[in-house]
Amino acid sequence: MSQRHLPAMLLAMGLACALSALSALPAWAEPSGPVSFRTMGFADKDKALRFDVNVWYPAKRGAKKRTLRYPPWDVEGATRTVPEPGSYPLIVLSHPTSGNRFTYHNTAKELAQQGFVVAAPTHAMDNMENMSSLCTWDQLALRVREIPALIDWLLREESLAEVIDTKRIGFIGFGAGATTGLLLGGALPDCSDWQGFCAKHESHMLCNSWAKRRIDTKLCPSLPLRASLADARIKAVAAVDPAYSVLFTRKSLQYFYPRLLLAATENSLDKDALDRLAGRLQREPRLLVLEGADEGALMAPCPSPLMAELPEICRTAEPEAKAGIHARLMRELSGFFKEQLVEAEPETLPAPPDLTPPKAEKPKTRTDAPKRQRRSRPARPQPRPRIEPLVR
Repeated sequence: MSQRHLPAMLLAMGLACALSALSALPAWAEPSGPVSFRTMGFADKDKALRFDVNVWYPAKRGAKKRTLRYPPWDVEGATRTVPEPGSYPLIVLSHPTSGNRFTYHNTAKELAQQGFVVAAPTHAMDNMENMSSLCTWDQLALRVREIPALIDWLLREESLAEVIDTKRIGFIGFGAGATTGLLLGGALPDCSDWQGFCAKHESHMLCNSWAKRRIDTKLCPSLPLRASLADARIKAVAAVDPAYSVLFTRKSLQYFYPRLLLAATENSLDKDALDRLAGRLQREPRLLVLEGADEGALMAPCPSPLMAELPEICRTAEPEAKAGIHARLMRELSGFFKEQLVEAEPETLPAPPDLTPPKAEKPKTRTDAPKRQRRSRPARPQPRPRIEPLVR
């Protein structure tokens, strides 16, 4: 081959490689149409699960959006519309104890506008109207059962299953929802650091007498967790202000495998606690500290009735500051999930371990030992009958 044809050949080879790489990427692009919104009820009698869930997804072009009223919430979206054809990553959004499926509707809608299907359940027994499981193992265990059941259901749901990319599933959690994400990623919590925690952090919200008693009697007796609750379908987790972070030691996190964005609000999980938690992970996480924010500042703006009822959550930040905090959070979430669920090739995560110790064999007792068969004694010879002499 002549030297003058070599550059053209190399260019052609490079173009072929580039086209090949592009064809390997998922059929994903940011939709330009509106976002569709649905609210549905989920029930599984066999698994004893019942909860409501909101779903946002890219709507077919031309769909008309309107304001939908779910008192006290107003949500914008198109209704009764089929999804825009394509293959979209799924993100499950899990609220804190003080929230519900509407609490982060602005976050969910903006992610859907960028090409994600977003599902946000209201967790049973752990939401703004029912906090009966707070500070117990049931609070976390029920959430961890709900999420995989929800994913299973969405992947069977007639209109959504065909547009969800089953290999590209992510999770966002706030507060107890963030803790749920760590558990679904494979963390195995234990109470080894809890015993001395309140002696050093008397003012911590978990160290008031009610919470501490609940943790001591209704959470720690179920730990350490030996059998992993991981759902290996979840490839990327964004955990914002994880509750009960004291339960996650280096040993607890050695089986956490998904890519992680670990975020903290300035007024909740302090920077030292965030760095300490990050340093215990096997993979270096992406870190985010949201200055001037707290739990309420990350939520969607409260409607007027809720503003009057829950000012301690709704009025924690001025509207302008709240908008700035939300914009920064969205930049980080969007970048993280696009990088991990769109641009990167899906990982096959290791199977979750079961570290439950094998049951020790019960020592045999005399009653368990096989019974010895008695040897039959030979029959004793019968005495001969005595014959008396005949007397005449």
